[in-house]
Amino acid sequence: YVDNVRFIGDKILYSYHISYHTPKDAGFTLLEYQDDRRVVYDLQGNKLFDLANRPNESRVTATADKDGTVYLLTAFLDSQYKYHYELDRAENGEYVKVFALPELDETPSFNGDMQILENGDFMISLDGAMRIYSPTGEKRCSVSDHGRTITPRVFHINGKDYVLTRKNTMDGDTEPLLKELDLKTGKLGQGRDAKKL
Repeated sequence: YVDNVRFIGDKILYSYHISYHTPKDAGFTLLEYQDDRRVVYDLQGNKLFDLANRPNESRVTATADKDGTVYLLTAFLDSQYKYHYELDRAENGEYVKVFALPELDETPSFNGDMQILENGDFMISLDGAMRIYSPTGEKRCSVSDHGRTITPRVFHINGKDYVLTRKNTMDGDTEPLLKELDLKTGKLGQGRDAKKL
């Protein structure tokens, strides 16, 4: 079955799971009869490369930079059943570790998003919490808006950076505001009504 199809810049990341019929007699391991695969295609449907599975990994999200390089946020389960997160770059079907994210280790979540910002920093949103990291993994800031949800996307407009936030209510997300974001401090501006957006 198809697990996920995701457009990443000018590429398509296609993930799927295969389960084969197992023998009726004993003497086999289940891993011999199932496989998870991840393939990257161009927009014309040409296969570019496979991304192999690594032991105990759970893929969280992926993105691409302006040059089309694919980056993946991955969680690894250790022997104590704790997750460790890292950011990897895909190069010709191989994983190249960019940096680890030890502050996320106690976050057992795969609900995340990621974006490479105009200045080369990484925006990583995991379980609703947004953080900005340098290209080498130094945490620049956290971004929050008390009582409001932040959409996991940074918009670069006329040399400034913005996020969209909404008020949390029992009726769902309301009162959308577009707020200027200082990428160095995580501080948000007052915001402008964004209902028309």
